[in-house]
This record gives sequence, structure tokens and C-alpha cells, in this order.
Amino acid sequence: MSDDLNLLRQYAGSVAAATAGIVSAKLCVLLAAGIAAAAAVGVVVVVKSTDPKTELSQVQIPEPVVVAEGDEKKQTGDEAGATSARDEPWGNKIISFGFVKTPLPEAVALVREKTGANIMLDKEGLPEDGEITLEVKDIKLLRALDWISAQAGLMYVTRGDGSVLLATAERMLQLEERVTRLYDVGDLLDPPKDERQSHIITPESLVAFIKLDVAPTTWREEYGTSITCRNQKLTVVHIEKVQEQVRRSLGRIGWIGWKEEPEDTPAEVADDDPFGGKKVTFDFVETPFTEVVAFVTEKTGVNIVLDEEVLPENREVTLKVGDMEASIALDWICEALDLHRGSKEDGSVVVTTRPRVLQLRGMFTRVYNVADLLNPDGLPKWYTPLTPESLMKFITNTIAPGTWGEETATLIKCENGKLTVVHAEKVHEKVRRLLEAHHWVERMRRAGIKEAVPKFTPPPEDPRKKKLAGKTTTFSTKEAPLPDLVAFLRETTEVNIILDQERVPPGLQATLKVYEMELSTALDKICSVCRLEYLVRDDGSVLITTPEQVFQLEQSRVKIYNVEYLLEKPPRRLQNHPEGPAAAIVDLIKQTIAPGTWGEEYRTSIRHHNGRLIVVHVPGTHFHVLKLLHSLSGNQKADTTE
Repeated sequence: MSDDLNLLRQYAGSVAAATAGIVSAKLCVLLAAGIAAAAAVGVVVVVKSTDPKTELSQVQIPEPVVVAEGDEKKQTGDEAGATSARDEPWGNKIISFGFVKTPLPEAVALVREKTGANIMLDKEGLPEDGEITLEVKDIKLLRALDWISAQAGLMYVTRGDGSVLLATAERMLQLEERVTRLYDVGDLLDPPKDERQSHIITPESLVAFIKLDVAPTTWREEYGTSITCRNQKLTVVHIEKVQEQVRRSLGRIGWIGWKEEPEDTPAEVADDDPFGGKKVTFDFVETPFTEVVAFVTEKTGVNIVLDEEVLPENREVTLKVGDMEASIALDWICEALDLHRGSKEDGSVVVTTRPRVLQLRGMFTRVYNVADLLNPDGLPKWYTPLTPESLMKFITNTIAPGTWGEETATLIKCENGKLTVVHAEKVHEKVRRLLEAHHWVERMRRAGIKEAVPKFTPPPEDPRKKKLAGKTTTFSTKEAPLPDLVAFLRETTEVNIILDQERVPPGLQATLKVYEMELSTALDKICSVCRLEYLVRDDGSVLITTPEQVFQLEQSRVKIYNVEYLLEKPPRRLQNHPEGPAAAIVDLIKQTIAPGTWGEEYRTSIRHHNGRLIVVHVPGTHFHVLKLLHSLSGNQKADTTE
């Protein structure tokens, strides 16, 4: 399960999808409501429309045609129906293009020409001024069609002959068969029993949510579509493409009958290791940066290029590592010098400033539909409507902060319900997922789906302890020099523990006595005595340094916590803040958890937005934030006044 999808689920306050170990529930498909009790599991009702040229209002729905279990792909007429796009070989073709206000027919024609895929655009019902602004590089055609159809407000299906049809949802109803499926959603409607399903969902709110989340303009009687929920069964009559989207939508809110499909990740988004996992060992003391780079180049055989135009002069490195992956070691060095590394197409590595890295990675232009997010109605009193300005500010403060503006040739603009973003591919992926989370939460709110219980169950242990699990130590020291104590721990535990001698004040001593203590706990005590911090890197090594440096070196992560219930019924300790309970939560966290490390200087932040707490900080801090919110939720009943 990807980090980004986990973030989306945190934003919605729900652990939505079942894990791979959960056996998918059988999909019950019944012939018709009148014979539901006698129908066998797996039967499909296919309703085929008349001539595609017939006006939609005049379409007559014929008698249902039954397709037996295991033969769902069988067609009932002369035409071939839709198949899964993921099963088609054309979907894996790689394509690059750049459209800027390109007419939709021209864009589709170019994609067809570049890939050889038989892509047909049904122009009926399309706006005359339909345009596409989209830049992609080396992505699968299936993903490109997702982008194009989403921006143009279209739907696409794969026909039985391998062709691809792009059309409006209304037009697709004329061209595609309707299929009746019945989903057993008892696990969603039952009171939540575990963290997998954390919302109170009624049959009415479930139907309302699906209508808002999937093909919202197509649920009309005259279209021959319907959705009802009775006796814990959701009956959906629609085309197969929409049935796929219904299953995915149900999966997001916890339906066990849906198994998450891995998303295709563009090459630009995937984290690569240009050094191929090669490791280095070195001990530099005030060594010129150029000599350090030359050493790493010699040991790995990878060409490292220094961007001399922007690099500061006379930079020195003091760092000791043992058998560490070269990519991680170079990251440590770059982060300490406020530099960044990037990869070039020829396989070489360039070290430069962050803005220049963005330029090397390439900028892409995308347009996102956000009209339904701006100024919705029926909001709670503590809910602040999104405006174009606040949406842009929210994105630039949350995703890649400090990289937006003329200096980095990036852009964000919101006009007429369209959000235009020019940035690197990684940033676009985060923007897309964040907007998707906004859309999802807003639809759940409008459908009347409410959170059942606070979702602040803390993790079983500090993530740092997990990385050092099984390591213990015993020692008794009295005013022992810190470097000597670190050397002792490194030797006896066989963990690569590094003391940042460049930043740690000299002369620090520790007086401690521990017996068979977990190494992580011992390090906590040592750092507490010396007012230091430590972090555990991905390769298992440990760096002891100043608190300020920890937040410079360790990658901050964005996590979003649902605090709606704390705002609706705040505990007493949150009630007297002059700016309300949301500001009280923010101040409480900043004052009690990692105080002094919040701000642009450390690239960390915390703020409230519409019942969600958006926290950008290192993993250890997130652990304590979760623990504090759990404490507040646990005391809610005793501390809350009506």
C-alpha cells in the first residue's frame, strides 16, 4: 500500500481498503429484485441499449438478457462490449507529449498517431471549445488516458475489438450495455468493529455517496440507470465502466469485496539509486567538498558533476560512515550543506541547489478540475470554505514548500474552477492525490457519512525502536566523555553509531547505569542527558547530533489527522483558547512536542484546515502527535462539557 494512498486515507479519517491478506467477498449479482431470493450468486443481468444513434430520451430498455456465472464477458449482441483496460497490451505503451490549450480532437489524434492504438473520440455532446493542457513524459498510455479523460470530463472504455472509445458519460450510456450488479455491503452498514471501517454509513448515505463519487450526472431514470440499497445489498444498474468505479469507491470506505490494484508509477516518480546499491566507507574531517565528491566517484564509478555556477566555495565535510549505501551517504553530505542531488539521463549525478534540481528533472504542466471544491454549501461552523487563493496557498505550503515561484520556473494558478500547476512530476503526483482526498472528503460530507470513532490509535512503538529491535546494552559510566561512550556502544552492539562532532559541543559527559536495556531506550537517555537527538537512517545506522540538525537531515513527512470530533465537542483544555479549539490543538502540539523545531527554517509546519490537522515533520514527531491526539480522544467523555 503506497504512502500516498495511506495519506489519502488518513485525510478522510478512514483506513479504507482491505489488506492483501483479506479474502475478497463474493460479488453477488442477481437477475432482478423480484427473484433475488432464488437467484444464484454470480448471475449477471445485462441490459442492452438500442441503436447508438437514437436520442437518449427515446432509448427503450429491452428485456434483461442473462449471462451465466463465469461468462460475464460474453456479449449478447453483434457488438463487442467493454473489457478491462488493464488487460489490454496497448495500455502499457509508453508515450510523451506536451499539450497547451490544444483542441481535444487534435490531442486525441496525436496520441493515436504516437501509439498506434485505435482511439476513437465520440464528438457528440462535447463542448466546442474543449481544450487539453497536459505535459507528460514516458508514462503508460493507460495513465495518459486517465489524465486526458479526467481533464476533459470524459469516460473511456475498451471495446471487444481492442479499440478505445472516449465519450461523455451521457453518450457512453447510449453506446454501452447496462449491467445489473448487486453488492453485499453488510460490512459497511454494520456498526464499526475495528479500524478498517471507521464511519457510520446508512443505506441512504451510501447511495448518496456513490451518486456523488461516480459518474454523478448519469443517475437518472430516463438513462436506464439506478442504485438502491435494501437488506444490506447495494443494487447498481449501469455500464461496466461505472461498475468498476463503484467497486473502487466502495473499497475506499472499507468494503472487503474490493482488492486494491497497484497504481502505475511514472519513471520520474519512482525513487532510483544511481549508484546501484554500492556502499562506501570513509572518515572525513574538515575535508574539502570537492575531494569528498572525487572519492565517492572513484569508489562507485558513477560520474558526479558539481554545478560550479551555484555551489558555494570553500565548503568542508566532517562525516564518518561505515559500509553505507553511496546514495544515502551523498544525501547526508548534501543535506548538511543545503544542497541536493539529481540524476541526468546519461546516468551521471549532479549536485546543485534545490531550484536547479527541479529544472533538471523537468517541469510539466497539468490542469485539475476543482470547481466542486470551491465554496460548497451546508458547512459546519468551524469549516472554512476553500477559495482559489486559499487552495493555492494550501498546496504550496503542504507540497514541496519553498519551491514555488519564478526562481524555480514553477507556477500555480486557479481560475474558473481550473487549477493549473507547472512543477516536477513528483509534485504533480502529490497534488493529484491531495486534491483527490479533498474531493473524497467533501463528497462524504455531502452524503452525510460521519466518522464513527476517533482514529487516534497510536502505533505499537516508536518507529526508531522498530529499526533497532533486538539490540540491548549494559554499561555503567560516571562522567564518561560522550565520544568514548558512543564508541563503546558502536563496538558492543555492532550498530554503526555516528557522533556529529562538527555540531555536537565538545566536552559533553554522561553519567548513566543501564542493564540489558534496549539500545533505543539507552540512546534516548544519553541524548536527554546531553540535550541531543538521534535519528535512525534507512540503512540502520544511527546519527547523534543536535535537535536542529535532525530536522535538517531527516526527511519530513506529511500526515493529516481528522480532528472533527475534537472541534465539535472539545475537551476542557481546548475550550478557552481565544481563537477556538483548532488553534488550541496547534499550540498544544507546538509547545509540548519538539518545541522550537516548527517553522520554515526546519521545513516543518502544523496547521488546521476544515477539521483536519496537517502536520509536516519527521516520523518521530508524528508518533508523539498521534499519542497526544489519542490522549485527548481518550479523555473526551470525562473532559467534555455539553
